[in-house]
Amino acid sequence: MRRFFLTTKSAASLSTQLVQIRQNNMSIEDFGRKVENLLVELTIAQADGNSEALQILRETNEKLAINAFANGLQNPELRTIIKARNYSKLNEAIRGSKDENASTQSSKVFSLHRGSYHNTVRGSNHNYRDSQRSNYGNFNRHNK
Repeated sequence: MRRFFLTTKSAASLSTQLVQIRQNNMSIEDFGRKVENLLVELTIAQADGNSEALQILRETNEKLAINAFANGLQNPELRTIIKARNYSKLNEAIRGSKDENASTQSSKVFSLHRGSYHNTVRGSNHNYRDSQRSNYGNFNRHNK
């Protein structure tokens, strides 16, 4: 009875869903969980109750799932990074994506704020320190 409920979807349908999955507005964690669920369902459907085939299919399908996960990521930079790292386990690829995304987000925040710490003369693009240097040069010329 358990087998009947677990294999209600065909392997072909699950395989198509895995290949076509996209992150869209899901978090990386939710997207990863969805890919993991498809991986498990696909492997069980293909094994059809054969426990020996289950392990072999798991290894093969995991590579497909990692590729589907990477291809489905919304951020193209993150997609490239995950593909380049050649993860062998889906959970490692998901963890790596979350870590890389967090690091990318924090560096973006820093770079957005980095420019605001420079002293500038109001209404101009000149650095305040440089404008003071040029005035100092003018001061020295007039006092000679």
